[in-house]
Amino acid sequence: MTGKVGNPPAANGDGSTGLNSGAPKVVHVIDNLEPGGAQDILLALTQANPDAHVCVLHATGGANEITHQFPGIDILASSKNAIPVILYRLVRMILRNRSHAFLNAHLNASTLLLCLLRGVMDFRLVVTIHANQDQWSAWFRIAFKRFILLADHVIAESRHIYAETRELGIPEERLSLIPIGTMRTAASPREITVDIRKELGIAADTPIFLNIARMVPGKGQIHLVRAMAKVPDAVAVIVGYGPEEEQLRAEVTRLGLQDRVRFAGRRTDLNNFYPVARAFVMPCLDESMGIVIYDALTFRLPVVAYASGSIGEIVMDGENGYLLPPDPDALALALLRVLRNQTEFRFQAPQSYSAATMVDRHKALYVALGRKWLKPAKADA
Repeated sequence: MTGKVGNPPAANGDGSTGLNSGAPKVVHVIDNLEPGGAQDILLALTQANPDAHVCVLHATGGANEITHQFPGIDILASSKNAIPVILYRLVRMILRNRSHAFLNAHLNASTLLLCLLRGVMDFRLVVTIHANQDQWSAWFRIAFKRFILLADHVIAESRHIYAETRELGIPEERLSLIPIGTMRTAASPREITVDIRKELGIAADTPIFLNIARMVPGKGQIHLVRAMAKVPDAVAVIVGYGPEEEQLRAEVTRLGLQDRVRFAGRRTDLNNFYPVARAFVMPCLDESMGIVIYDALTFRLPVVAYASGSIGEIVMDGENGYLLPPDPDALALALLRVLRNQTEFRFQAPQSYSAATMVDRHKALYVALGRKWLKPAKADA
């Protein structure tokens, strides 16, 4: 079941939609600040709005890398297991802000906890859905379907997520489609700080296929490793970390691909990687809409991806990449086509992939909701 998808109205009569002009106060609540797509989106929204505030449910090891980039932030607990502490501090934060701000939940725990609190407290709640339902655990899928109806408004990041959410019974007037975008711009030579080829021992004339993703089964890196067995004279560089890393390294060893697959680990200097790649590879089995795809297209890299989830909404087969069935052999053939220059890829202008449009649409939505929901008084988060 699909519904009519429209953009939120412009915030001001003059068409101006800068997030720091006329927007209400929004308190964003997110599970953690581990590097990821939801965190990147939140960073774009809060950097454009000095009045925004971020509440993080619990600290993580990776949070220190990006915490300082947010204009205002509170970490509610040191551990995700401190549920009583998190709930107590969430309730206090809601009571302080509900007359003059509304909450925007991101990721699973924040969504579930705030929807539960919305059922017993009077405040306004927006939920942003960052993933397809088939990416969720079975228990969360059941809980989400029951409690999401308590949210006052829902933001879907793709048409696929929009349709899934409509099927749960959220009416169109409480649902907005706002596609994501990247804050990254194509790096100039002076912005490249590390010679990735030298660091990883890759010859200057060897094509690189780049993958950036958390190492979990759904990201499909095992398919890329197996595909590389049939792609000579090229190297796959996998950037990321996660519980699947040991198995991936074991598969590389089993296939004797140590010279064709390199692991770069957990990195934040991604602008050093995109310029050296021949193509970006996204063999995800259950992807919603990864920001790294927008990053790659900004660098004019063709994206070779499995046609899962929402990827087909940005990757056009034969235009800016290849969309494939989930099969390592099909992936290998597509990578060989890239090496043989069998397709003249075409890319949109960089602004088509930019977070600026996403930010403007959020601002317009927030202004419309603020006018309907909030009192003019202000207070600190």
